[in-house]
Amino acid sequence: MTSQFVDEFRRMQNAVTSTITRLYSATIPEHQQQQHDEETPIIQRPPEMPGGFVTIPQLENTIPETTSPSPSIENTIFDKINKGMTIVFITTILIFLIPLYIIFRLFLYILFFILSIIIKIQRHGYKTIRNNDPINISRRFIMRFDDRIGNKSKNILEIDDSLQTGTNTVTNNSLIPSNNNLNKNVSTLIPTTSSLSATGLVLSSSSLSPSPPSPPPSLSSTTSNLPDSVINESHLHEIERPDFLECSYSQALYIVKKEMTWLMVYIESDKNKESIDFTHDVLINKKFLKFIKDRNILIWGGDICDSEAFQTCNQFNITKLPFLGLLCLTVNQIPTSSGIQQSAPVLSLVSKIQGYKNLNTTLNKLDKSYKKYNPVVSQLKLTNSVLNHDLTRTAYENSIQRNQQTRQERSNNNSNSNNSNSNNNITTNESHSLRAWLKWRKSQLRPECNEPGQYSRIAIKLPDGRRIQLKINKDCSLEEIYAIVECNYLNDVRIDESVTYNLPTNHSVHQYPFDIYSLMPKELLPSDTYSTINNNPLIFPNANLIVELKE
Repeated sequence: MTSQFVDEFRRMQNAVTSTITRLYSATIPEHQQQQHDEETPIIQRPPEMPGGFVTIPQLENTIPETTSPSPSIENTIFDKINKGMTIVFITTILIFLIPLYIIFRLFLYILFFILSIIIKIQRHGYKTIRNNDPINISRRFIMRFDDRIGNKSKNILEIDDSLQTGTNTVTNNSLIPSNNNLNKNVSTLIPTTSSLSATGLVLSSSSLSPSPPSPPPSLSSTTSNLPDSVINESHLHEIERPDFLECSYSQALYIVKKEMTWLMVYIESDKNKESIDFTHDVLINKKFLKFIKDRNILIWGGDICDSEAFQTCNQFNITKLPFLGLLCLTVNQIPTSSGIQQSAPVLSLVSKIQGYKNLNTTLNKLDKSYKKYNPVVSQLKLTNSVLNHDLTRTAYENSIQRNQQTRQERSNNNSNSNNSNSNNNITTNESHSLRAWLKWRKSQLRPECNEPGQYSRIAIKLPDGRRIQLKINKDCSLEEIYAIVECNYLNDVRIDESVTYNLPTNHSVHQYPFDIYSLMPKELLPSDTYSTINNNPLIFPNANLIVELKE
């Protein structure tokens, strides 16, 4: 990195030097350059004699006398200013821009260096997380199990762990036959372990072993006629094995609780010879495979070297490997004073096999536990299915009910909006009718009477606290007092005396929104048109009244 900085600095120094030279040559006036070239004398040196002394010519006579006038003072000052500005500009570039450029390059180098370190750390962390993933650990266990029982062509390819490296490395240079057609087909059709396990096709070690220079006609013709995307199944075989779950142990427990089924747990150690014998004698035996298949038993496997399998062994107090356990949901019946109550279902270990056991012993023990607890599991499964059916039906009914309520609310909102519109129309019509009646009634009010002995002096207190004095003719009805209060004081009704107002037909009967009482004693004055003022001693010849609004 230091050499790069030195080279970069030298390159920048050369560029700045060339720039300064160009700028300086551009600042010299052209007439001074020509004058300087003309005034420079050409020295004629005499020929030298062999062995003689070199003579230096006298320059006194060669320097011509300058008879032309010197440049003007303004041009000289302008040249000096131009040169000074050029120097200042170049100095600014050298002082500010070059250090900034160097700092920027240093920042880029440091940034790239830090980013490279971060990327390496992230890759390492991702590999660590992926290697510790329970699903990948389970897959690696299945791959090792397949290798042990022979579900892998060890004579033709060697596959690195794809979960650690992310790629499959195939080495087949030394064991591929020399035939060109076979070499081409085999090299393009090498599968991975996961694909062989998933499809049930595994390359046979005997069928693709090293062959003589001329392969058998059947093999040559078969491989030469195959397309590049097809594997010849006649050279493949598979050893049946338990269908292990590719998940963590906790996920396997969740599946068993959700589906209410059986779970078999198998934990082994590659370094234990009994585990290898137990695998070949029991696990891949057709009777054992038929046993777990007929009873729909899920199986999960792990190696004791993995953390999850180790914790499972500690949970079940396992002291010897290989371990084979059978788990299912169980319930406890608790006797109480009111009867026997059943507890919630719990996942329990109902059968445990430690160490090597032969096939018959293993199957007898597992079958005994299965027959004992299977009725409980079946009853729980039936109850759960009925419960799920009821929940589904209830959810469906609730959904239908919610839809009906939504439609009902929508129709109610529409009817309410229609009713509100009609009510608004009615209210508007009533307000117009009331306004027309008030105008008509005000036009019918009798003028104030001033003749002595012909009127009653009435003081009225309004609801807002105001007090008014009225002189009403004694022959008027009590309803006249109500009409005066509403038309003149409670409602600001304005009429045109030149207009004749008629009684509205839709508002022939009017209800006053207030009552009028006498103070001493407090009695209600009726708003009728039959009683006159002079016949009521409470208001004639004078009275104090109060107006109260109705609630």
